Amino acid sequence: MKIYKPQPSQAAYYYQNYLDTAPGEYVLESLSLTKQASIDVLKNIPASLEDYRYAPKKWTIKQLWQHIIDCEQVFSYRLLRVLRGDQTALVGFDENAFAANDASDLLSLDQLKADFLLVREHTFMLLKQLKVEQLDLELEASDCPFSPRILLWIISGHNQHHLNILKERYL
Repeated sequence: MKIYKPQPSQAAYYYQNYLDTAPGEYVLESLSLTKQASIDVLKNIPASLEDYRYAPKKWTIKQLWQHIIDCEQVFSYRLLRVLRGDQTALVGFDENAFAANDASDLLSLDQLKADFLLVREHTFMLLKQLKVEQLDLELEASDCPFSPRILLWIISGHNQHHLNILKERYL
């Protein structure tokens, strides 16, 4: 199933940047492209830069990767809720609280890469379970409507957004 990007009117304004940033024509391609781009970037980051911050109080490279992983898990959970027919509204999450309490300092970048790949494989498995008639079902989360189409594109676009930041500000 080729899942094309949602129209701007289908997604909350806050997420439009992620949708615009996501590469590719359809979502499986986009998720595959950001997965490969992530692997390519991660393999070229030396261990000496894992804890690098481009400015005081900014996240380290490892915290940035943990953020990408955490957000994909949150958005995948929202996707799972839609696929299983649970329409209970979900509250948002505080990315800064997540970052302040993550354990990225205990992990190597290689371990975070392995975690990222596992999470992405789980996202691919959820995509395989998606039925055409579920594509635009909505779930409210963070006071915004989300559909499987939007969630999958946000996952890819959020990943690409942070890859761009990593390249521009860290490397």
